[in-house]
Amino acid sequence: MILVAQNHAVWFHRNHGAALEDYFTLRPVNLLLYEAIKHACEEGYAWFDFNPSGGHEGVRAFKRSFGAESRPSPVVIRRDWRLSIIDAVAGRLKG
Repeated sequence: MILVAQNHAVWFHRNHGAALEDYFTLRPVNLLLYEAIKHACEEGYAWFDFNPSGGHEGVRAFKRSFGAESRPSPVVIRRDWRLSIIDAVAGRLKG
């Protein structure tokens, strides 16, 4: 999924994807990203963001194959206070 806002296109992959195994040798994800990047350029977006690689070297290498450059990417996690309480109670119940 590609998300866009003003001058920024982002590949939102959340560590999953799908392709038919018989076609892996054709590199379908590479084609998908090529077309997404091409479209972002044609639409005038200032940059295409591959998002963080989750510490996976294979993912980093894949992104570098497109010419991607690593940039700092701070992560902000906001949780509803009720979920924090539920997690704390569940942790105590597990012992």
